Amino acid sequence: MPSQNRHTIANNSGITEMPSKPNYNYQRAERDRAKKASKEMKAQEKKQQAALRKAGETSEDAPSDAVGAPDAETSGAKE
Repeated sequence: MPSQNRHTIANNSGITEMPSKPNYNYQRAERDRAKKASKEMKAQEKKQQAALRKAGETSEDAPSDAVGAPDAETSGAKE
């Protein structure tokens, strides 16, 4: 990666690499793009977790044992 920001030039003492002029606007745009993608990913994960919690709450609110279904405590107690 460092080679993409450098230009090779020849001089009397040999070949040297000279750093290129930084493109601040491009670099800032890339950082902003990465930041936006990260925020969107986190928001998506939060939305999924909220949906799972909501689904868990609705299943807990509903009666878990149906009429006539034996409970774990009473199934072995009938003798």
